[in-house]
Amino acid sequence: MPDQKPNRDSRKPDNNPVTSAEEAERATQGNEVTAHSLRPVMTSQQRHDRIAVMAYQRAQARGFEPGGDLEDWLLAEREFEEELSGGSL
Repeated sequence: MPDQKPNRDSRKPDNNPVTSAEEAERATQGNEVTAHSLRPVMTSQQRHDRIAVMAYQRAQARGFEPGGDLEDWLLAEREFEEELSGGSL
């Protein structure tokens, strides 16, 4: 019985031939890097907790005098957003 060698020409042709230009385009799609994409992902709870700590630190720095809670919170929010945006607000 003769040895049978696999016939290399009997392979099925690729159903979706892709040119190297198409491959390069596909590989680069969605790989744009923006400042926004470099920001850490933060949940709303983490954001709230960070602002709460910052507001507490402001209140502590002013000796916990009554009546400044809202201002402490709003300034902490603004400071947090500035930190997040790289200080460009």
